[in-house]
Amino acid sequence: MNVLLSALDRRDITHLPELPNPTDAGADPTWSRLTTLISKNPSDTANPQRVRVLRELLNQRSEFAKWWYEQLAAAIGTEQQNAWLAIGACCEAGAGITVDFEDMDLSDGAAELFLSTGLAPTPGDSFETALLAAVLNGECPRVTSTSSMPAQVAAALAPGEFFTSSTTGFISGDARAKRRRSEAITQLRKANSPWEEIAKTRGYKPGYKGSTFPWADTATAVHDHVGRCWTASEIAIIGAASPFKVAHTKRPESTAFGPTGHPSELLAQSRTNAGKASWWREQLGTVHSDLERAEWALALWCVATGPVVSELLPELTEVLAQLTNSRRRTVLRAAEQIARFGWLERRPVSGSTTNAELDALNQLRVPVPSTEPGDGTGSSNQTPLPSLLSVARADRWLKVDSQSVYK
Repeated sequence: MNVLLSALDRRDITHLPELPNPTDAGADPTWSRLTTLISKNPSDTANPQRVRVLRELLNQRSEFAKWWYEQLAAAIGTEQQNAWLAIGACCEAGAGITVDFEDMDLSDGAAELFLSTGLAPTPGDSFETALLAAVLNGECPRVTSTSSMPAQVAAALAPGEFFTSSTTGFISGDARAKRRRSEAITQLRKANSPWEEIAKTRGYKPGYKGSTFPWADTATAVHDHVGRCWTASEIAIIGAASPFKVAHTKRPESTAFGPTGHPSELLAQSRTNAGKASWWREQLGTVHSDLERAEWALALWCVATGPVVSELLPELTEVLAQLTNSRRRTVLRAAEQIARFGWLERRPVSGSTTNAELDALNQLRVPVPSTEPGDGTGSSNQTPLPSLLSVARADRWLKVDSQSVYK
């Protein structure tokens, strides 16, 4: 499969115009063999390649979409649900299909997988509302489709698109994510959705150069539209963790944390008090809900100085332990993303913690020189696949058999 797919990528070969059936033996043997293998183990890591063969080499996109949807519908509510969602998400197999899975369990990454499949909920129904809630709760940071309104909001407000090393704009390191965000905003505009204007507040206006205004404005716009939510808080914390000067519209009636918390004040006050351990302890006393504790934990680890984080490691460890599993994963994911962008390299944390995940995060604050050439991905060291012709000759694919056989 690898050799054939590599040849297809190089355009040495093209997809089949239709499935051949030289033996008149019923269903195509390759289709039957690969769909059987996928069905036996939907979690198999080889399935994405099998899917590519079915959809691209055999040119059966619509047939695969129909087959996959039937398998998914039968798996809803079972242990294999997310595995079938992942199969569809790797190729956006459900694009153009509207469904109503109100009984679907959207936890453990199911919401993000569902949106990435391209499947769309019925506009305005409770399932669409639940999916949008999952997006705003930070459960869908890497949606790869823009086929539905919740997916478009997820792409337009993806946290990875709020990092930049430029003082005058957002220069995405991921071209596909940048293109997906642009497509999402276009779709939201066509639907006259208020989320279009909210996403566009990320732009730099006159006087915004080198400041945190874009983060503060976007977080505020999200907050003004839906109220307190993780997406607004994470955007604000990313801005606070950045090296740019603090700039925001003041909210005298609001606080950084607690019931009266506002993302704009969260950004400004956490940066202003980054070096004051007493302030962070005082703020901890104002947080009570799962969301509020998560905001405090992420802001402390990403915005406070190294010595302050080191001093408050016991409190941070305790707060992380109090979070629900899904919320803790969201906090750790966000913290890792900020650390890997490099903004925390000059703020190392000392001391130890009993939380293995937090300890691993602390190690990310210390830069490690890359041993790989080029872009650090190691791709230059990968052994190239042999050409299709060399494999065909070596395996005698070109030999004329006494009876034709479809390979």
